[in-house]
Amino acid sequence: FCGKSDASNLNMSNTPWHHEVVNFTKILLEELNAIREEGGDDPLPEYDLACEHKHSCSVLLARVDQFAVPDPENPGKRKWKTWIDYDRFQELAARH
Repeated sequence: FCGKSDASNLNMSNTPWHHEVVNFTKILLEELNAIREEGGDDPLPEYDLACEHKHSCSVLLARVDQFAVPDPENPGKRKWKTWIDYDRFQELAARH
């Protein structure tokens, strides 16, 4: 949210640009990979950048084992299963 609010002083002058969010996410991903490579008793799962939305200045890191499948049209590439079915979400939210 950027605008007038008694609960927040966020505005465009202190909100990051999309490219800054993407760069931060890539650094975070590098750190997660370094921790994962260390191994240990409870190793981290693999994460990757699943999608980004420039207009909302958002980036999604998702677990590869839960949300990525091989892309049959592009060998060596992944297809992400991260789409939110908003109609179904609203239906379930109303029911519960």
